[in-house]
Order: sequence, then C-alpha cells, then structure tokens
Amino acid sequence: MQNYYYNAAIDLSYYWQTLISVFRKSIKQSLVMAILVGAMTFLFNSVQEAQYKATTVMHVAPKSTAVFNLRELFVNRRDPAFRETQAGIIRSRVLAEKVVAKLGLAKRPEFMTGSVTVLDKVKQKLGINSNAEKVQGNTDRLIASWLVDEMEVSSKRDSYLMDISLVLPNAQLAADITNAVAEEYISSIEVNLRSSTEASEQWLLDRLDVVNKDLKIAELALQEFKEKEEIIGSSQQNGGIASQEVDMISSRLLEARQKRLGSEALYQQVLATERGNGDMQGIAVIRSDVIVQNIRNELVELESRKSELSQRYGPEHRRMVELESQLSVTEQNLKQQIQRVVAAIKSEYELAKESESFLKTSLGNSTNKVQSLGRKQFELLALEQNVRTQRDVYQAFLKRLNQNRATGVSVNENVRITDPAIAPLRPLPSKGPLLVIMFSLLALIVGLGIGLLRELFDNTLSGDRDVDKKLMTVSLGSVPMIEGDEGADPIQNVAYSYFSNHKLSQFSESVRTVRSSLMLSSIDEKKRRILVTSTVPGEGKTSMAISLALAFGHVQKTLLIDCDLRRPSLDELMDASSFNRRGLGINDLCLGSASPSECIQSLPVNGVDLITAGTINPNPQELFCSTKFSEVLNKLGEVYDVIIIDSPPSGGLSDSMLLATQVDQVAYVVKANSTPVAKVRASIQSLIKSDAPLSGVIINQVPLTDSSFSYYYGRGYYSDSVQDQTQEGLNEDHRS
Repeated sequence: MQNYYYNAAIDLSYYWQTLISVFRKSIKQSLVMAILVGAMTFLFNSVQEAQYKATTVMHVAPKSTAVFNLRELFVNRRDPAFRETQAGIIRSRVLAEKVVAKLGLAKRPEFMTGSVTVLDKVKQKLGINSNAEKVQGNTDRLIASWLVDEMEVSSKRDSYLMDISLVLPNAQLAADITNAVAEEYISSIEVNLRSSTEASEQWLLDRLDVVNKDLKIAELALQEFKEKEEIIGSSQQNGGIASQEVDMISSRLLEARQKRLGSEALYQQVLATERGNGDMQGIAVIRSDVIVQNIRNELVELESRKSELSQRYGPEHRRMVELESQLSVTEQNLKQQIQRVVAAIKSEYELAKESESFLKTSLGNSTNKVQSLGRKQFELLALEQNVRTQRDVYQAFLKRLNQNRATGVSVNENVRITDPAIAPLRPLPSKGPLLVIMFSLLALIVGLGIGLLRELFDNTLSGDRDVDKKLMTVSLGSVPMIEGDEGADPIQNVAYSYFSNHKLSQFSESVRTVRSSLMLSSIDEKKRRILVTSTVPGEGKTSMAISLALAFGHVQKTLLIDCDLRRPSLDELMDASSFNRRGLGINDLCLGSASPSECIQSLPVNGVDLITAGTINPNPQELFCSTKFSEVLNKLGEVYDVIIIDSPPSGGLSDSMLLATQVDQVAYVVKANSTPVAKVRASIQSLIKSDAPLSGVIINQVPLTDSSFSYYYGRGYYSDSVQDQTQEGLNEDHRS
C-alpha cells in the first residue's frame, strides 16, 4: 500500500482492469444501441432509389506565352491553384443557372413539385418552404444551388484532364447535365487578344510616374522635418541620452526612498516611545549605540559596587554618598546621550525626506523631456516609414514593367471536351451493407466510449472494488445506507438505534463484517485500540464508531471515546437521559479534574461504555501530544479489551495523525459516491507518512440497490431457520 503512494510509475494493470470493468458494464447497452442504429441504417438504404453516375472529361490547360519563357522551363505548369480556380468556375452559380435554363430542368418531371423527391430534398436541405417553388425564378435558383452542391469536379495531378460528374436516378439526364456544364464552361471563356504589350507598358509607365512623384514628396517632407526640429541621423539614433538620465535618476530615487522608509520606521518608533513615555533604551538602534552601551556598563559596575558597600556601610556613609553621586551623574549622562541619538535619528529622517523630494522633482523634469522627444520620434518614424513604402511601391511597378517586356504577348491554350458523358448502363454499387456495418460499429464504439468516460470521470468510491482499484488498499467492508427508525428516540444517533433494534438487518450484518475484518487484521492481539476517522465531515465516522462499539460489545468489553474535541457529537447524539450533556469527559480526565468513574458512562447495551469529549478544549493537539493522554489510554486499556476512538476528520487537521500514534488500528471511513478519490488519497498518504497503522477503508452509506448487497443480503438469503440460529448466536455472544 505504501508503494502505491510513493511510486510515480503508471500502473497499467489498473487501467486494464478499468477497461475490462467498463466493457462488462456497457457491452449490453452498447450492443443494443448498435443493433438499433444498424436497423435504422438498413431501413434508410432500403427505400433509396438506384443512382447512376455520368462523367464528362475535359482538357483544360493554362495559357502560354508566344515567346520563350524561362519560368515554364523550370516550374511545373500543372499548378494546383490553376486547377482549383477552374473547378470553382465550373461549379459557379452563374454557370449552373445557364445550364438549368438551357435544359429547362424546372419543367422536367424529376424536378417538378409533385413528381420526384429531388427538389424536395433541395428544399429540405436549404430550409425553404414549399410555397417558394411557385415562382419560376426561385425554382431555377433552387435547382442551380442543388446542382452546385451535388456536382463533382476533379482533376488528376500532373494532368490537364478534368472530370465533371453527377449522380442522379435518371441516367440520361445525368449525362445531359454534365455535357451541358462542359459546353457552357467552354462558351464562357473569352479569349481577349485586343490588349497589346504597348498598352500594358503605357499603363505601367503612367503609374510609375505617379509613384515617383509621391516618393519625391515623401522624401522632401522628411528632410524639412529634420531641418525644422534640428534632428541629425535617423529615429533609432535619438533619445538614448535622455533615457539614460531617467534611468539614473530613477535608480537614485529608489535608493533614497528605501533610505527614507528605513529612517521613517525608526522615527515613528521614537515618536511612539515618546508619546507613551516608554524607555528609549528599548529601541534597538539606541541600545546598540557604543556610547550608550559604555554608560550602561558603567552603571552596572556602579550598581554592583553599591550593592557590595551597602552590606558594610549605611546610606549616610561618605563612600555611599559619593557612590550615589556617581550613579546620578552617570544616569544623567545616559539620558543626554540617548537624547543625542534621538536627535540624530530625527535629523537623518528629515534629510532623507528632503533628498527624496529633490529626486522626485528631477525625475519629473527628465520624464517631461523624454516625452517631448518621444513625440518628435513618432512623427519622424511615420515620415521615414512613408518614404520606405513609396520606394517599395516604385520598385514593384518597375519590376512588373520589366517582367511584362520579357514575357511577350499571351495566347489561349486549348480547352475542349475529350470524352462526352453517355447514359451509364449500370447503377452505382449499393453502400447499404457497408453503411450498416460502419454505423453499427460506430454506435458500439460510442456506447463503450460513453461508458469509459463515465468511469473515468467518476472520481468517487462506490464499493469494495473501487477501494482496491483506485486506492490500492484493503477494504474492511461496505456498510449500507439506513433511514431513521420510526420507533427510535429522535435524540439518539440513527446508527445506534438501528443497530440495537434491527440486529439481523443488512446494516447490522455489514457492521459485524467490518468488526471481523478488524479482528482478523490483528488476530494475535487480545486488546486493541481502534481509531475511526474520515476525510471530511458528514461521512458517517461517528455513526460508524458507535456501530463498531456496539458490535465489539457483544464479544468483548468495549469503551467508546469521543476525541473529536473540536466538534464533539457523541454527547449530543446519544440519549440525554443516560448521559450528561457537555459534562465531564476525556479532556477533564486527562487534565486531572475528574476521576474515571465520573467520566465513564455506561450504555444500555452490556459491555459498552462511553467517555464523551467533556469540557471544550481550545487546543486539542497539545492534549493528544501529552504524556498524560497516553497514560490515560494505557490505564483504560488495562480495563477494556477494545477502545474505539472517534477522531476528527483527517482532511485539513492534524488531530487524527496525532491520535493515530496512540492506537493499534485505524479504520478509515469514506462515504460512498460522495468524497473525491483525490482527497481520500491525500488524507491516507498523510496518515501513512505519520506511520499510522492503517487497517483499511470502510465504504459507508452504500445504496441498498448496489450490487454488493444484491446477493449476500438479497431476498430470501436468510431463511427463517437461519435467522433464528443467527439470533440465538447473537444472544449467546451477548450473554458471554
């Protein structure tokens, strides 16, 4: 168990067991979901019409130049950008509307309102009402939009061939549409040979002239600004000296401020001492003054001499009078020296204030100077950037002009239909079986994934198996959740009443199972001390401590001690008529203000006694660390076979770790499906580091519907005869 908390290695077996657990829990639901999804997919594919795919093949090549072009020699002309551009043109809405109008698709039965479902699918996909088809223009646009979405345009790499494909239930109509799209694309290409190289060059020359003028204007503006502001060099060469001056003054101001703060603290201490008429010698600076120390040493010597002479002479003796005079003079010198030191402290504080004020003024002046220079820097940067931009534009136009003169006149490449589409004879292979298998597997994986996510995000403990897997520690047992007994006293604890009144219940049997686990974990020990703790309040540790005390009381003489001194609950949850509320308890017994007979109370159950918390202790940690507490436990251990201690929660408090050093076993209570595993691990790790004898974990308040109780405590497990035998055994244990 300790290796788990100190070893950072990944435990693959834990994750493997988690996957197996998720598979077992979720496989049935996942299989049902996969079967349902597969059946729905099969039914959907069964009602679909047979589909035919028609393809038109075109040859589409980019334009070339009439003269020799070095770029075409070294660069691949099959540019992906060109292919994507042409595919986008073929699938354009304008070209699709021309095809719809040319073939009259709006009047075809396949696309009419009440005939076939193609247009209905388009309307459903676009979210348009059925009334929109009454207008012819809207119908053409709907069909064109559907054609753009359904038409597939593709091309092979390193090839000028492009395929235009369409899938429809009507084979001939599919072929007609793809051929019409190819024809409209070819007719829409206009080869423009009217532009000449001279016109292109003239336009570039005109633009060069305009850009050149803008460049000269920008350079002139930059030069005038430098002359006006008396700036020499570029913007990167200015402002360094002023910035260095500001940095130097800021550094000196920081030092002056630190010195002033130190002087001010000492000055305020002196003022506070003067207002309170305190002793100035209590101030460290005054006490450490060399002269003050010498005078104090002299006073000590005089006092020592006075003490010696007073044993031999009276106060009126000449030597005693002289010694008193020396003492008076020395004390007066001490006061004067202290006043001089105080005056020096005040003077140093005033000087530090004046120095800081002067540096603040200097820093403000220097900052204003830098800000003024910064405003000029911004304007200079803007002018320099404008010059660079104009120069870059001029170079770009000049480069474009030179490239145009080198490439020559452009001509059109051949664009034609190489393989027109014909009506396909066979429909496309059905993807029904593949879709059924694919969606069924996907549903199965999704179901298992949901189960895995639920398992991974469940960071609580639900039973004994989770204790072994998530905490890697021993489980002492699981205790079911109970409701209050209708016949029980409302002042008493629910677990106490239920255990006493329902000895054959699932709850009582679970508590006895926990008792057996604790006894087996230290079977050689005749006497034992058991500490019951938890991570946070509200997990039922007090009820568990009471139940264990009642269970041990049937077989051994047991004492229950309430050591939750911060929030004692045993005296409030038990019957007030049998116990003194906030009376004498363990705190009073350890302090010696009460005897054991005054603190120990007897429960109605034979063999079980109780010691409450007693008087409230503001610091229980000192009590638990004391030897008196250990002595009290040892004396009680001589009388009782089992001592059960109700401890405060271990999360955030060190009381349980201190108490763990005084016991033989620690039973850690965790509320089912409530406390996060991370908190439980952290608390258990703290206990282990303090060498606590952790026996195991008790899962408390497990729902009765949990599978851990479905068999052992389910319907019919206890027959009437078995219950009678069990009751007789309990009575014998009680009598013994």
